[in-house]
Amino acid sequence: MGTGLSTFSFLGFLTGWLCLIMISAAATRLMIRFRLLAIPNARSSHTTAVPSSGGVGIYLTVLLGLGVFLFLHAESDFRSPIFFILIGGSVLALGGFLDDIQLASSFRAKLGFQILGSLVVLTGGIKFDSIYLPFFGVIEFGWAGYPFSLIWIITMTNVLNFMDGLDGIAGGCTAIAMTFLSIVFLSIGSVDLAIFSAIVTASSLGFLFFNFPKARIFMGDCGSQFLGFLIGVIGILLAKTTNDGALWFVVPLLFAHFIFDSIYTFIRRWRRGENVTQGHRSHLYQLLNRLGYSHQFVSIVHFLFSFVVGISALFVLTFSVDLRMGIFVPVGIILFLYSVLVIRASDKSHLK
Repeated sequence: MGTGLSTFSFLGFLTGWLCLIMISAAATRLMIRFRLLAIPNARSSHTTAVPSSGGVGIYLTVLLGLGVFLFLHAESDFRSPIFFILIGGSVLALGGFLDDIQLASSFRAKLGFQILGSLVVLTGGIKFDSIYLPFFGVIEFGWAGYPFSLIWIITMTNVLNFMDGLDGIAGGCTAIAMTFLSIVFLSIGSVDLAIFSAIVTASSLGFLFFNFPKARIFMGDCGSQFLGFLIGVIGILLAKTTNDGALWFVVPLLFAHFIFDSIYTFIRRWRRGENVTQGHRSHLYQLLNRLGYSHQFVSIVHFLFSFVVGISALFVLTFSVDLRMGIFVPVGIILFLYSVLVIRASDKSHLK
């Protein structure tokens, strides 16, 4: 990707970034007035009706930010990927919005929009070409990069969707992770991708003004699926910044707690014979909240984890390629212990 340094000074970028945060906040505030309400049900973590269209503000902010980037950087080789990302992301945002207004809320409809949006970016050549694994070396995907990338994008789309269940948790962790990703991209000279990540950060921060510590609006499926899609795409773009795909692990590391919670809960529900396509309140973070811990406490715990793994990501990048993925060992141990403590406490309180 091009650097874009010739026309985008740091001061100009910072000014534009702060403007995007304010635009996101203004768009979110506007969506509160539309009163597209999320009515509490048995699967909800909230007890009163709350507007659920905050994702529209997130989507419009990213759309505007990338649009301005295209206008200012006509020479950038990131222009072509942006078009495919915007089209694919728009498909996800539309599908999520239709879900939020109860026009396409079935599992099949959600998956259909996710597949369609993912296929758009795959058509644009945004796919995994290779990744590096310790002891195995470079794994070249070839044609298998298409199905692998499809599964990855859909997985991250749903991970963000699943974890968007408490005030601030999805938006806050996304903002923190995207900030660290911007730093990673800058450290390897990919300024275009650093700007892309920073735009996503700005859209999330503006939304958080009205979603944390007390939610006046939710991002809904429009926001969570759109952000998850973007995170999946950014993960692929990060892997493509090197010929050996050695940096592919950074995004899974930054969202390790989200991915772990989603996979752990899926397996736990599947083993219990539950319908894994139906909504529920048995994610680890939801159980922690149901044990009596506030939305704010649970979200802040996740924020802290995001910050710690973000610092860890920057630290391990100074290691040799074979040692970098060793960071998943302590992270995995911490997450496993967390799951044991939450499940034991839930079983004692007879929570399901």
